[in-house]
Amino acid sequence: MKTSISKKNKIRIYKIIALVIAAAAIYCLAAFSNMPPIDKRCVVTMTGIDFLDGGVRVTAHILLPVSQNESKQFKQDTLTADAKDIFEAVEKFNVMQGRKVEFSQCGVLVLGRGLLDAGVSDTLQAMYASNLIGAGAIVLAADNGTAAEFLQAVNDLGEETSENIGTFLRRFQTTTAMPKATLLSVLGAETGESRSMAVPRVEIEYKEGMQPQEEGGESSGGGGGEGGDKPGLSSKADIKSVSTAVILKDGKRAGALSEYETQGYMYTQKSSVRGSFYIENFTFEGRELGPVYGQIRRKSVRTKTYFTPEGKPEICYRIKLKIEPKYTADFSRFQESKLYAALAEEVQKSIQAQVIAAVEASKNLDADYMQIKYRFYRTQNKKIKAFEGNPENLLLRDVAVRAEVRVKI
Repeated sequence: MKTSISKKNKIRIYKIIALVIAAAAIYCLAAFSNMPPIDKRCVVTMTGIDFLDGGVRVTAHILLPVSQNESKQFKQDTLTADAKDIFEAVEKFNVMQGRKVEFSQCGVLVLGRGLLDAGVSDTLQAMYASNLIGAGAIVLAADNGTAAEFLQAVNDLGEETSENIGTFLRRFQTTTAMPKATLLSVLGAETGESRSMAVPRVEIEYKEGMQPQEEGGESSGGGGGEGGDKPGLSSKADIKSVSTAVILKDGKRAGALSEYETQGYMYTQKSSVRGSFYIENFTFEGRELGPVYGQIRRKSVRTKTYFTPEGKPEICYRIKLKIEPKYTADFSRFQESKLYAALAEEVQKSIQAQVIAAVEASKNLDADYMQIKYRFYRTQNKKIKAFEGNPENLLLRDVAVRAEVRVKI
């Protein structure tokens, strides 16, 4: 049986709906009216954190609006504050600038050597839980210095803000094939099976006669000049390409990989789809032809874990590569098919040795950053439970490694 709504009740319902819509509109207008216009905002693009006794030193690379009669829309600057925690430092930044300093657009988080040694867990968890910086922010390790020095070097890379940040991020994207570490992945690694992770290592290159200035405390520097009252570097500093990694275990620095070991690690990662290779002295038909280098155009990786008939654990990396070689010598006098076959074999041997070196580094550091034990737990669960009566007895040093590499040119 249908129930009809009287005209009077319909009008009442419409009025209620209209009032709800009007209230929502008023709330949204109030919210947006509290948001400062773009020309009044102070936006953080990169944040650096260093360890201090009883606290942290936080450095922020910021974009500031400039007056409309200037050619540039924004100028860059660095802020530094010593505080008991990250939140007190943020409040100090707000006071310095006389406005709210916004961290929501921060895309890069740099950790100084002191913090890496002391432990990054508490600081990163506080930033993540408070949503101060997005979970996808890239994490880098300033392993040979402080984060403050590194951010000042970024600040001094060029004249325009867009060039500075753009140049650094382009370098990171194009000069390394290393899988990126993010705020979320670093925190997640601590609770995972391996409790370890590789974090890209960035280095500051001091040019002739230049060393970092020894100044601390709170400061606001000028954009890209030499010296000044800000801590860090002058424009005579630069950033080396990201080609090595720092290993974190349980949130602390366990050690660092060499470039050779890092390259082997990158070859085993599916998410690392680009990269390069280098042969120091290629020998063909008994002749030393000098160095050969080139780019990896395609790569596929499959990993297999198993127990041998003798009951020993073993992991095998099956890597397929398509490479584009470049030569420093004239190879036109050789038969191309034979030359390519010999070069492919040489590259295969080189990559095999690098992969094994990366695994050995993992064993030496006792840090399973390559997720080897996790792969056994996931794929060999029944057999691993019977491993010497206790799955905890499966140690990194027990696992043998093989690398099967196929290279096409």
